[in-house]
Amino acid sequence: MENPTTTVTDVSNADDATVTAPVAVKEPEQAKIVTSSDQDQVDGVEFKIKQETVPPTTEQCADATGQPENIGNKTEPTEAVIRETHGLDSSFFESDEEDYIEREFDTTPFKFDWLDLGETISGEETERLAIGPLPGCRFKDTWRNIDEDLKFLKSNDIEDVFCLCTKGELRKFRTTNLVEKLEENDFTVHSYPCQDGNVPKMPTLMKILDDLKDTLSKGRKCFVQCFGGLGRSVLVAACLLMYCDKSNEPEKTIEKLRKLRGHSAVQTIKQYNFIHEFPGLLKEHQESVSNGSGDATSRCDSRTLSR
Repeated sequence: MENPTTTVTDVSNADDATVTAPVAVKEPEQAKIVTSSDQDQVDGVEFKIKQETVPPTTEQCADATGQPENIGNKTEPTEAVIRETHGLDSSFFESDEEDYIEREFDTTPFKFDWLDLGETISGEETERLAIGPLPGCRFKDTWRNIDEDLKFLKSNDIEDVFCLCTKGELRKFRTTNLVEKLEENDFTVHSYPCQDGNVPKMPTLMKILDDLKDTLSKGRKCFVQCFGGLGRSVLVAACLLMYCDKSNEPEKTIEKLRKLRGHSAVQTIKQYNFIHEFPGLLKEHQESVSNGSGDATSRCDSRTLSR
């Protein structure tokens, strides 16, 4: 059987003759349809294809009155809709599936503890430093009302809030409006985000301690908080005690704070070791500042963060 031919015309020269060449013709293969449940391989790589989502018609968008919705002005889809559309599991949003269900608020008083600073700040034996968890937290078994929690802090004459939570945590625990709410209630906000279970860099910690010491010395009551009020906030309080009174020993300071906040206070080995090494780190930091050099501070940071 002779091969079919195809005609190729060279348009660059109108006088050239038409050239023909044999070309093999393959029978077209039937296209394979892949559904959302099919599992296949391309070039040895396993993949799964999701079915495309078809935009709804005007009739499908009609509301309960039978009138079409104004699709152009629709709000952003909820997390549940995004999960359904894109096939994402709940871990993408960092919160448990059951947390998407609204529940009754915990109406018990917001719990925090006053730390006795003795005469280390201004020579007065007053309790002006409170340590506690995140106000208004809504996560797992904790479901609190942020307005009520802030009202309770206000009733205890607290004026300044030192927040150690990151933006990611505020999203995860549904308190993205925390700073806004605090300012609405006339609190002064001091934001020093630090990763959960971690320790701040030495220069950052010194800023926190100096800020706390200065605020407390003015007679203002302060509230230091992280997620649970047991890790980062306790570490800051421990370092403040040793910073203001160098006779405070690390282990006794930890014991004092665990007696106040419970045996779970100081939650990670990194935090425990940092508190024990803080006197030495403080000395190095102060020497570096007095010498006008950042080398000692850098050594403090690298040594602390490597754990």
